[in-house]
Amino acid sequence: MMKDILPMTTANRHPQVLLVEDNPIALKMALFVLSSLHCGVDTANTGKQALQLAHKHYDLIIVDLRLPDIDGIKLTQSIRQLTQNNCKTPIVALTASDEVDCYRQGLESGMDGFLVKPLTAEKCHKLLTKFGLEDPEQPKELG
Repeated sequence: MMKDILPMTTANRHPQVLLVEDNPIALKMALFVLSSLHCGVDTANTGKQALQLAHKHYDLIIVDLRLPDIDGIKLTQSIRQLTQNNCKTPIVALTASDEVDCYRQGLESGMDGFLVKPLTAEKCHKLLTKFGLEDPEQPKELG
């Protein structure tokens, strides 16, 4: 499990994100994008690891739908049931597919949105803004 947490200040706390992704290339890319947007990031490569981390408070959880041990939809249901800390935390699917059935099942499981891979700075910035997690130090427009 990789861990990359940026320092927090008392005045401006950076968004804390749990990133659940089993593909090492996609994980590295997403970690780079989130870090560049001043997010503190904990990572998990499996659903089991994610459930162990879910007891912590996160501002956002990004979950790959196809994990080796549990799919992202079942993981979302488990996180919602498991802990009070993340019952209101936005959970967003990260997927290579834009199939309507996946979207519908995700929403029914308690997911709050979907991102189609690859995770880019623009997509991530829009996501953070959507959930009110934009870093005050981050420029308003990305080039």
